[in-house]
This record gives sequence, structure tokens and C-alpha cells, in this order.
Amino acid sequence: MASPKEDGADLWREVTLSVRRLAHTSPPTRLHAPRPPAAARVVAPAHPAPPAREHAPPANRSPEKRIRRGRVDVGGRLDLHGMTQSEAQAALRRFLTHHRAEGARCVLVVTGKGGRAGMGEGVLRQRLPEWLAGMRDLAGGYAEAHAKHGGSGAFYVFLRARG
Repeated sequence: MASPKEDGADLWREVTLSVRRLAHTSPPTRLHAPRPPAAARVVAPAHPAPPAREHAPPANRSPEKRIRRGRVDVGGRLDLHGMTQSEAQAALRRFLTHHRAEGARCVLVVTGKGGRAGMGEGVLRQRLPEWLAGMRDLAGGYAEAHAKHGGSGAFYVFLRARG
């Protein structure tokens, strides 16, 4: 009869041989999107298995830290206050096109917080993610700005590389 330690090693070997890499073809995601729940852990008696993850964290997390701390190199700033939805969407496309051609990697878009007299979140703030989804050729993602750049009333938009 095999010892528990040997049984665990055999089980772990069997599990690792059955694992296959998943194809990764997801669209650009928002940096503040919630993470999927962690998968269940498989624990062998002698050698605990590492937790399974959908996506491994980036090897270099310094860009993410720089965003959270407000140390982002902003290539331009667009303020959408006072514009209608159609004016704001057209201005956003022109702005992103111009700054991408100039080689900027990150720009700041100010939507304002909205929410006058209990009317909820501002319309421009609500619509910005939808507009950016339609401009995937220009924008690769976005994140809420740091307080010194406008906080919840502004967004960093990360531009795709030219080419």
C-alpha cells in the first residue's frame, strides 16, 4: 500500500498532465473591472497546489501602480462639460485620433460626475464606456482617474499604438 505522501504526488502528477493552455482572445478590459472568483484549490497531502487563476497577473505591475497613485503621463486633456451627447462623442473621436497620431499613450477625458438634484450619474459619464467600446481602433482601455486628475469625474484613456 502506498503512503499518503506518494498518493498525493501521484494525484498531482496526474492533474498536471491533464492541464491544457486556454486560448486567450478577450477584448480590451477596463482596469477597474472586478476579477472573476478564484477557482477551487486542489490540495495534495504533501504538496499543496497553487490556486488556479483565469489570468496570471502582469509580470510588470508598475503601470497599474502608477495609475492608482496618479503618476500617469497624460498626453492631453479633453473636457466634455457643457456638450451634448453627440457633440461629446464626435469631440472624443477627434481628440483620440489626434493624440494617437501624435504618439500619446494615455490621455485624460473629463466627463464630470453629473448627478444634479438626485438625478443619478451624469449622462456623459455613463456613455463614455459605450463610446470607447465603439472606438477600439483607437482606445485599448480606460480607468477612473486619480483624485488629483479629477477622480470619479474623469478617466484615463489608454491609446493603442499606431500601426
